[in-house]
Amino acid sequence: MSDAADGGAPASSGGTRYEMPLWTSLVSGTVGGAAAIAIGFPFETVKVRLQTGNTSRLFSRLFAGVTAPLATVTPAWTLMYASYFAAQQFSEAYMDDWDAVTKGAFAGAVCGFACSAVTARLRR
Repeated sequence: MSDAADGGAPASSGGTRYEMPLWTSLVSGTVGGAAAIAIGFPFETVKVRLQTGNTSRLFSRLFAGVTAPLATVTPAWTLMYASYFAAQQFSEAYMDDWDAVTKGAFAGAVCGFACSAVTARLRR
């Protein structure tokens, strides 16, 4: 029930998908980041054990050490989703003469800057 002309927004809403509140992106980023760690961490553990030759306990304690990535990656995904969403909202509201690709590139640049600033801990 979405229309391709309006970027996938429901046809009955009459607006864009960026009219939703920001908290939806915060929740999506948090859940997505936590799910990525919860699903990927055991595979990464097995991969590292195979690479190092430690195959005696290949499938034991697969989630040992998951706390650190869960505490750092999940907020990073939340920031990524929220900054991209906020930049898309801004471009939809104030940059009417830009096409969809340019708006997406702008939102991606804002998202990349926000994530790199927090990840690299920029200081003066």
